[in-house]
Amino acid sequence: MKKLAYFAGTVVLGSAFLSGCALKQMIKMAKEAKPVVEPSPLELHGDSVSFFSKLSLPPKMLKKNSRFTLEVYSRPTNLEPVKVGELEYDYKNFLDKQGKPVQNPTVEKTISYFYEDKFEQSQLEVKGIAEKGGKSKETPILRLNEIDKSKPHFGRGTITTSRLVLASYDENYMPHNFQYKPEYEPVYFSFYFEKGKSELRKSERKTEDSRKMDAFVAAKNATKTVTITGMHSPEGTETINRSLSSERAEVIKKYYMEMMAKYNYQNEKVDFITKPISLDWTAFKNAVQASTKLTEKQKSDIMAIVNGGDDFVTAELKLQKLPVYPMLVRDIYPPLRTAKVEVLVEKKKMTEPEIVVLAQQIAKGEEPASKLSEQELLFAASKTPDLKEQEALYNVCINQKEGSATAYNNLGAVYLRMSKKTNDPSEREELIKKAITNFEMASKKQESPEIFANLAGAKLALGDKAGALEALNKVKGGSGTVPTTTNALKGYIAITKGNYGEAVQLLSAGGDNPVVLYNKALAYLLKGSKEMNKDDIMKAESAFKDAIEADKNNALAYYGAAITAARLNKEQDVAKFLSQAVTLDSSLKNRAVKDLEFLAFQDKASFREALK
Repeated sequence: MKKLAYFAGTVVLGSAFLSGCALKQMIKMAKEAKPVVEPSPLELHGDSVSFFSKLSLPPKMLKKNSRFTLEVYSRPTNLEPVKVGELEYDYKNFLDKQGKPVQNPTVEKTISYFYEDKFEQSQLEVKGIAEKGGKSKETPILRLNEIDKSKPHFGRGTITTSRLVLASYDENYMPHNFQYKPEYEPVYFSFYFEKGKSELRKSERKTEDSRKMDAFVAAKNATKTVTITGMHSPEGTETINRSLSSERAEVIKKYYMEMMAKYNYQNEKVDFITKPISLDWTAFKNAVQASTKLTEKQKSDIMAIVNGGDDFVTAELKLQKLPVYPMLVRDIYPPLRTAKVEVLVEKKKMTEPEIVVLAQQIAKGEEPASKLSEQELLFAASKTPDLKEQEALYNVCINQKEGSATAYNNLGAVYLRMSKKTNDPSEREELIKKAITNFEMASKKQESPEIFANLAGAKLALGDKAGALEALNKVKGGSGTVPTTTNALKGYIAITKGNYGEAVQLLSAGGDNPVVLYNKALAYLLKGSKEMNKDDIMKAESAFKDAIEADKNNALAYYGAAITAARLNKEQDVAKFLSQAVTLDSSLKNRAVKDLEFLAFQDKASFREALK
């Protein structure tokens, strides 16, 4: 598309002046001026239309103490013109160092004005004003295409390709923090020995604990460790043999391993820990305090000796002198001649599939929510692809559990995903509003990157750019999909601001979402158009192909490819991509007919054929 336009015709100004020789002469000479406007047609970037304007006046047109102003207007269809800028020429500002008038007084200026929809089909117009000696006269407002009648489209309309940007919002789930780890619980067995001995009696092999241990080993329970603690009583014959505790522990270990061999343990690995306890009063003192046969006075006398600071043997000799000693020998000492077995065995728990099935039953109201923790429900929700099931499970977490930030955020994410699957605009809006409500509830419980990234996306989906920016500014760090989501959102906003170089960088780090790829291609196209850089237009050509490959049903990707082809003057590609675009979205026919991007092709048969 031609980007540089000259007022090749004369600027017809003279008829407006009825008096003043100097003013008439200025107007007459103004016929030779050739103003410049670029780009043409005008283009919308960000929220404004900007164009470069330049006008060089003929030599000696400006008379001493005179002024000439060219006012520029944009006239919307059937509305009054709106002044958007002016070029001013004051005689005193165009003198050389010797004080003589310069040959060609020239003003260059970028004119910008805030864009409104009414300007889409507007027409650029100008009006000249000559001033001298306190008198002024002005021309009628003239359209640019009236000044240069060889260019009927000159100064007409505004290209709004920048408005084709699409809001990209990906949902970001917070982790459920459920880890399926084995849990262990202890199982205890006890074996008793005769005084001063470490042999396991036949009678001990027939006790209730022995039978239970046999059954336990036979069941091949998932076992982490077997800890065997060997002990002795405080009696002299027990304490003299310092290795007695260790021997008792080793005997029970051997007995346990015999059982393992009996039941053909081969691949099961069991860690054994033996702990001999010698010359230690702990078990004795616990037994004394727990006794129901000893009086408080007797217990006090015993404790006074044990805690008196004597060595083990001396303290035991003092105990022998107590009247209560026979009771100690009969009731307290025998249970201390023992080896205790503690087996850490894995708890029987539901498998992950069982948790998911139970969670589905809870979601349907068939089972109470108390059967699973919130973490288990969050885990189950992450395992089902059914959005309705996810919605139900997150609602259980919110209404029947603690209602964590994770539950609120992930429910909002479900509503965002649902909104993408409906073709009903009102239903889509309602789902996004429900998502926002849940994200806001989540943010009150916890400040999380996922929450604010989701909130920004949802706000943007409803057109609330200010709200999206506010949420984006609260995203600190983040992992998983958060960085790509925030880059995609910031890239979208950069396009709406006309910052296309920044948009390209952000969207290049915005992931491979089809909408992100489309926006990146559009950013290249707009950057090339704004900066008149063909290299960026060619990058856009390649990027739109990537966007089409990612989503062959995105009509705007084909439409963008057609615009790019028009910029590169590829007639066949314009027709091909336009045809595909309008096949997917018939509403694009009306846009293409009026779109000044295709100004050079609208009279071609290939263009008309593509829109059939």
